[in-house]
Amino acid sequence: MSTCKHHFRKELLALMSRLVVAVERIANPTHQPFSILGGDVMFELPNDHADVPFTISAVSATDSEGETITLTESLTTSDEGVVSILFAEGSDASSPRAGQVHIGHSGLASLEYTAKDPSGNIVKSGGAQFTITTGAIANVSGGDLALEGIAEV
Repeated sequence: MSTCKHHFRKELLALMSRLVVAVERIANPTHQPFSILGGDVMFELPNDHADVPFTISAVSATDSEGETITLTESLTTSDEGVVSILFAEGSDASSPRAGQVHIGHSGLASLEYTAKDPSGNIVKSGGAQFTITTGAIANVSGGDLALEGIAEV
């Protein structure tokens, strides 16, 4: 076989292999990223930012025979003082459907969502990271200059 044909065949096999892997991932999703507030990114907000509403769609899973598998969900924060979760009525940390993210004091925090199968394996996860900065200046006091021993003209 000529070198050119051999190279072409090798490239074609590699491409077909990647295609098979991609199709398998689509047909059998085992770990799908979850996004809160639009993506797995870092949000930078001032500490006086208004609460941010969130929703999480109901998660479900079935086995290859179509039988429902019960998943355990959780939504947690790494630092309640920086970013806390205010769940809406009928929603809580183990059934996180809706609520608001409350922005607290300056610092770093993350929200993490997980869904686990009955064996404790994570089958879906994701989150959002937050950098909370100081808010807009609301009041300035002090800074008065006092000079002793001289008078204004």
